[in-house]
Amino acid sequence: MGIGYFRSSGEGTGTFGSATVTLSGRISGSEVSPLRLEGDMVPYLFLGGLLFQELSRPYLKEWGANWQNEAPEELVAIDAYPKENGHQKGRVVILSAVLPSRQTIGLRKLDNRVVTSVNGKPVHGLGDLREALRHPSGGFHRFDLADGAGPVFLDLATLAADQEELCRSYGIPNQGSQAQGIPTDARTAGAGTASP
Repeated sequence: MGIGYFRSSGEGTGTFGSATVTLSGRISGSEVSPLRLEGDMVPYLFLGGLLFQELSRPYLKEWGANWQNEAPEELVAIDAYPKENGHQKGRVVILSAVLPSRQTIGLRKLDNRVVTSVNGKPVHGLGDLREALRHPSGGFHRFDLADGAGPVFLDLATLAADQEELCRSYGIPNQGSQAQGIPTDARTAGAGTASP
């Protein structure tokens, strides 16, 4: 796109010039923290009292008009400067909420933390999280969080029963495999309704 301009100061004052500007569109799949979500469904995964989501601008805006100052500082920094904060590919998965359960005793203050790996596998999106849940170790799921918080463990021996009870208690659709809480497909694995 060509733009014309008039020099009002400096060398060449009073002359007209032109410049070419190339605008590029947003590639939604390549954003670490998308500016908006497609549709009216917010992807999530709920397991054993832990609610996981991908970081997005609509998520941060849940803190209100002053979200840049009210939302968790680390998440705002990742949204603004993903590469400088070590997030160069994929999406950032966060532990967005910890609901009370026998699996989450003592974990309430770990909400809004970045999930770095699950069962020893790096996580760069909910798809990676689902895949990592297929590989528990020693009868547990292990969740590693950024900034040295955690690890968090979920016991597979009671997870299926806990998951069923939590889904019933909180009105959350049951999402998958009874044995490990593994989602069966993208729609049942985490399409939650929320306004972006």
